[in-house]
Amino acid sequence: MSCDAVVATFAAYGLALTQTARATAKPRSIAAFAQDTGIEPPTLGAMVSFAGPRVRGDLLLASSMDVVTQTRPGSGKRFSKLQTAAKLVMMRDWMGELANQALGRVKSALLGLNLAFETRSPIPLSAEAMTLVTPKSPDTRPVFFRGGGGDVGFWLDVLHDGEIDTDVGTGGGSGNIKEGKLVLF
Repeated sequence: MSCDAVVATFAAYGLALTQTARATAKPRSIAAFAQDTGIEPPTLGAMVSFAGPRVRGDLLLASSMDVVTQTRPGSGKRFSKLQTAAKLVMMRDWMGELANQALGRVKSALLGLNLAFETRSPIPLSAEAMTLVTPKSPDTRPVFFRGGGGDVGFWLDVLHDGEIDTDVGTGGGSGNIKEGKLVLF
């Protein structure tokens, strides 16, 4: 479900992703996992934290400026004329938006599990910061995808109360809610 959210987020902006690597053990960091698997460590990232009564954690998205630029609307001639520092700020912001959208897709999928949580604002991460961010859950396994001539790293680090009902077929679920629909509650 969470990998599908990342693939769908990038596909919405015209970039197809294919899964290339999945960790089998808890990593030290997303950058260390990339290096261990022979993938070029990401240079740009964003993390969105979430918390609710029964679940909390972080979604981390990481890639290179070249890959992320391909998904940003309006990254044409005007964008290419910007100075490097301005491009970096804009792309960190955009990476945060992509992470936020991916978490939104995860949250929509979890409606059927009766898991509610609030999200925080995305935090942009530099290459150096991604060497320091480690998952809190022993079950977190990063995944890398390939697309647009580069790699996209991702993890969904979740801590929960251990009593999550995984029967999506009951409890009102989100089966009738389609992406892009307004739901008032």
